[in-house]
Order: sequence, then C-alpha cells, then structure tokens
Amino acid sequence: MAEVTETSVQKRPMTLIEGMKEMKLILKKMQRNSERIGELSSLLSNERPKMESEDEQKKTVASLAQANKDLLRDYLVLHARVTRTNLETVVKIGGSEYTIDSLLLIRRKLADAMVLTYKAMSDKSATARLRNQSDQVTVVQMFDEKTKAAEIDFWLDFKEQIDPRLESVNAITVLLTV
Repeated sequence: MAEVTETSVQKRPMTLIEGMKEMKLILKKMQRNSERIGELSSLLSNERPKMESEDEQKKTVASLAQANKDLLRDYLVLHARVTRTNLETVVKIGGSEYTIDSLLLIRRKLADAMVLTYKAMSDKSATARLRNQSDQVTVVQMFDEKTKAAEIDFWLDFKEQIDPRLESVNAITVLLTV
C-alpha cells in the first residue's frame, strides 16, 4: 500500500456531507481507473497498443494503479475523519443528547429492536396454553397495554426524527482531523 503522507483531504476543511460525497466520488474514480486498467493491461501480439507505444501503455497502467493506491489512502483518511466526527459530535433530539454515531446505530438497528421488544409483549403464549385449562383459569398480562403502545410510538417517532436532524447537522458540522 502507498505510504501514508499528508494529503489534500487530510486537513482540508469540509463538512460531514462534503466528506461523505467525496468518499463516494473516490470510489467512482477507483472504479473508472480499474475499468481503464482492464482495457489497457493486455493486448494481442498482432494488435497495436491503444496508446502511442507499449511502453506508454504500460506506464499508463502503472500510473492508474498508483492513482488507485493514492485514492485508497484519501478514502481511508476521509473515513477516519468522518468516524471521529461521528463519535465526537453531540446532537440534541427530544431533550436528550446523542453522538451522531449513536443516532446512526439507533436508526439502523436499535429503534427496530426496541419496537420488537414492545411488540413481543403479548398474551398469545398464555392464550395458547389456556385451551387445555379449566374455565376458572384466565390469562394475566404482565405488561401495561398503554405503556406498550406509547413505547412503540416513541421508538417509531424517534427513528423518524433522526434523518432530518442529521441532514441539518451533517450540512454544518466540519470534519475533525485525525
């Protein structure tokens, strides 16, 4: 891998959204370079090189490979900056404070896990066992229906608040350096 040296993306001021867009562009550039390498990396002995000479074509292939190494380094630097920023930037939602990283985890996985937690509160299991019991046996719920509904609503609403809040935060938050 290329030696890690200071690059233009390492300290250049940019917002989170700009950093994430730059990362996508880097991946596209790497893909285009790889496609070009595929086109230029070989030819038949009876074909003429696509470049002016075989040497120039070999140099171009090597140059494109080096460019991808440099782009890889830039991507890793940006990823580290975005990660640090997400871990250290605190955002307020609903009167509570969360890091961007925590909000991303809640949006991607944890809010749904909490909804499932409260949806699991049910009398189905006991009702199924009730069929083999006498008429005097009844189902007793070990949870409050109002609390269950309120918690489900809370987690669904909270998850919906995250994206709009992060969009505004990402547009103004400057990436930290690493």
